[in-house]
Amino acid sequence: MTTAAYANECGRLASGLIGETTESDIEQLRAEFANEQLADWVLWCVSNRKEICAMLAAAPSKRRRRKCWRDPLSGPRFRLACIQYALHGAAVLVAVDVYRLSPSPPETGYRAMVATAGDAYLDLYRAGMFLWPFGDPVPREWASVSLKPPCSG
Repeated sequence: MTTAAYANECGRLASGLIGETTESDIEQLRAEFANEQLADWVLWCVSNRKEICAMLAAAPSKRRRRKCWRDPLSGPRFRLACIQYALHGAAVLVAVDVYRLSPSPPETGYRAMVATAGDAYLDLYRAGMFLWPFGDPVPREWASVSLKPPCSG
């Protein structure tokens, strides 16, 4: 499968997941994010990245059987994270294809590639976040961002 084909599969998977997300899920997420900063969401994704990747790599029937997918509280968050991972993965793969960053993708299933590309995007996103590099005291607006700078190990 070509890199462009993997990118198309990312988009197709994201569309399918959007279709599985109910209005109730969306309203729940809106209510939760009204009291949360974007950095909190990024940290949640980082903390749950292993499960997010496992869900994306799983067949739809297996994904729907996972406890966290069915849970009324965490399920909408996991669905949103999987949608974002798939869309971000598509962006990564399109960039790889357009800029010819790799001669060919590794031979793997498209679901595993969606998970890998989404995870790669999260690393790229985290590396691009504005971090306070000067130690304490941290300005109040920066306090919720506790991600390490990319070169800090």
